[in-house]
Amino acid sequence: MTSLRQILRPAPWLLAVAGALATIVLLYPGQYPFDSAYQLWQARSGHFNDVSPVAMTALWSGLLHLAHDPALLLGVNLAMFWTGIALCAAAISDRTWLRAVLVIVFGIAPLTLVEMAQLLSDAHLAAVMILASGLAARSVVTARRMPMWACLLLLVYAGCVRHNAVVAILPYGAMALRTLRPTCSQNWRGMTLGAVALGAISFVTGFALDRALAVERASVWPSIALWDLAAISVDRGTLLLPAFTHGAGLTVDELRRTGAFDPTSNTLLYQKAPSGVRDGLTDPYSGAERRVLGRAWIGAALGYPGAYVQHRLRTTWLLVGPHRGAIQGSAYFVARTAFRDNPPLPQPWARAAQARFYALANALRPGWLFAALPYLLSSALAFTLGWMRRDRPTAALALTLASSALLYVATFVVFAPGAELRYLTWPIIAGPLALAFALSGRVSRHPSPVPAAGSRIDAIRVRRPGRAAGPASTALATIAMSLASLAGPPAHAADIATFGGATPEAAVVGIAGQWFAPRPLREAKGEALRYGLELDVLNLHARQARKFGYRNIAAVGVTPMLRVEWQAREWAPFIDAGVGVHLLSRTQLQGGPRFGTAFQFGEWIGAGLRFGADGAWEIGLRLAHMSNADIKRPNDGITFASLRAARHF
Repeated sequence: MTSLRQILRPAPWLLAVAGALATIVLLYPGQYPFDSAYQLWQARSGHFNDVSPVAMTALWSGLLHLAHDPALLLGVNLAMFWTGIALCAAAISDRTWLRAVLVIVFGIAPLTLVEMAQLLSDAHLAAVMILASGLAARSVVTARRMPMWACLLLLVYAGCVRHNAVVAILPYGAMALRTLRPTCSQNWRGMTLGAVALGAISFVTGFALDRALAVERASVWPSIALWDLAAISVDRGTLLLPAFTHGAGLTVDELRRTGAFDPTSNTLLYQKAPSGVRDGLTDPYSGAERRVLGRAWIGAALGYPGAYVQHRLRTTWLLVGPHRGAIQGSAYFVARTAFRDNPPLPQPWARAAQARFYALANALRPGWLFAALPYLLSSALAFTLGWMRRDRPTAALALTLASSALLYVATFVVFAPGAELRYLTWPIIAGPLALAFALSGRVSRHPSPVPAAGSRIDAIRVRRPGRAAGPASTALATIAMSLASLAGPPAHAADIATFGGATPEAAVVGIAGQWFAPRPLREAKGEALRYGLELDVLNLHARQARKFGYRNIAAVGVTPMLRVEWQAREWAPFIDAGVGVHLLSRTQLQGGPRFGTAFQFGEWIGAGLRFGADGAWEIGLRLAHMSNADIKRPNDGITFASLRAARHF
C-alpha cells in the first residue's frame, strides 16, 4: 500500500515546476533597460563587443536562432533558478514538507523576482550560480560525482559572464576538490589549488571567447576611473581629470551645478556635462592615454585618501542600504528600451497581474526587504555558523555560498560604477540559502564522513553508494566515529534567552539565540574558553511621551562572543563578552537618544550561572552599549543593564 509520504515526496519538485511556469507567465517578456537592449542588438546582429563579456551574448544569440522571441532567455534563467532552488532544498532537509516550504519561500521572494525579471548579466549570473550550487549540494549530500562535474562546467561558464564573476566561483573550486578528491583536500594548500585552478580555467575560457567572438574591443575601467576622479575633484574643489578626457570648459563648478557628478551613477558624468567627458567606450582611449589616466586615478586615490574612501563608502552604502530619500540608488528597472533596429518587444502575457506585482514591489522598495544589507548579514552569519559546524557537509555548502557572495560584493566596494542593486542579485539569493545550509541538520549519505581539514582523524576512504561495506571497513568507521566523539564535547544546538532591562529613557526587552563552537578554544583544569555567535531581536520602548521621535524602536543584531566558563559539579559560573552590529528600525526614541544611523555597533559584558541537568538553564546579568562610533551625528547611543534567563535546547 502506498503511504501518504510516498505520494507527497515529489511535491517540492512539482512546486518548483509550477513556480517556474507561473513566474515566466507573470514576468514575461521581462525588463529591458538600455544595457539589455544593447546586448540584445549584439545577439541579433552578431556584432559582439567585450564591454560585457561575450559568453552571455553568444548564448542569447543561439537562443534567438531557436526562437525569435528574446524572452526565451528569461525562460532559461527562471528554469535554472527554480531547478537550483529545488536541488538546494532537497539537500537542506529530508522532510518533504520543509523542502516544499523552502522552495516556495526562496522562489517567490519579491526582491528576487524583480531582479530575475531583468535581462541583464547580473540575473543570468545568479541563475547559473544557483543551478551550480544545487548540483554541488546534490553531489555533497549523495556522494555522487557527476553532479559536481556538471556544477564545475556551469561555474566555468559563470566566471565568463561578468568581468568580476571569477571571484564568485573560487570557493566552489575548493569545495569541489574536497568532494572529488578527499585525500587531496585535507590542507589549505590543496583547497587553494582547487580554487585557483577553477578560476584560472574560467578566466582563460572567457579570454578565449572574447578574442574569438568580439569584433569590437573597449576597456570598461576608464569610465569608473573618471567617475572616481570626478568625485575627488568635487570633494577637493580641484579638477583632477586629465585634459584629454574632457572638453576645454569643464570645471568643478560645472560638475556640481549640472549634476554631471552624481553619487549614485557614473553614466550622468558622460550625459550631463555640457563641456563633454569621454567615457572611453564610444570613443576609446589610446594605450598612452590609458596609462596617463591610470596614473591619475591611482595618484588621486593615494593623494586624497580621505576623499576617495568617503566616495567609495558612500557608493557602497547607497548600493546595500535602503533605496529611499533624495539620493538613492536604483533598486530595480522597469523599462523596455528600444535600440537601433531591434524589433518591438512582445507584449506581457499577464498584464494586470504583472502591474499588481510591480505595484507591490514599488511599495516595498523603500524598506529593508529591498536592501542588500540584510542578505549580506545572512551570508556573514552563515559563514560563522558554517565555520563552527564545518565537519558537516551542509556546513561546507554554507561556507561556499557565503564566501562566494561576500567575495563578489567586495569587488564592488572598489569597482562599482554606481548604486544599482541589480549588481548584487547573486549575493541577495545566496545569503538566505547559505544560512539555511548552515542551520541544516542534514547529514551526508556517505557511509563515513570525511573529516574537515585539521581533524585528528585521517580521511576514511568513502565507498560508492550501493556497494556494501565489509566488516573490516565497518569496524574501522565505527572506531573512527567513536574517537571523533571523544575528541571534544558536542556543539550546543542553541541557547534561547529572554532578557529585560531599563534606563531612565527606555525599557528594553528582547529574545536571543546563541550558538557555540563544538570545541573550546582552550580547556584546562575545569576552565574552558568558548567562542560562538549571538543573534538577538530587541525592542526599545520610550518611557517618556514626547512630540518628536518614536515610542518603539526595534533592533536586530549579530554578535560574535567569547565566554569563560568554570565547571563545578552541577553548576558552572561564567563571564562573557561580545562585539557586533545592530540594525534599528528608527533612529530617534521619544524623550530618549538620537542614534544618527540605523546601523549601530554593539558591545556587552556579562556574568552568570549555568545550572540544572546537563547545564540546561542559565541566568545572568549583562551591561550593553549601542552607538554608531560617530559615523554620523547625532550619536547619543544607549547603555543599559539587563537580566537574562536562557534555556539550552
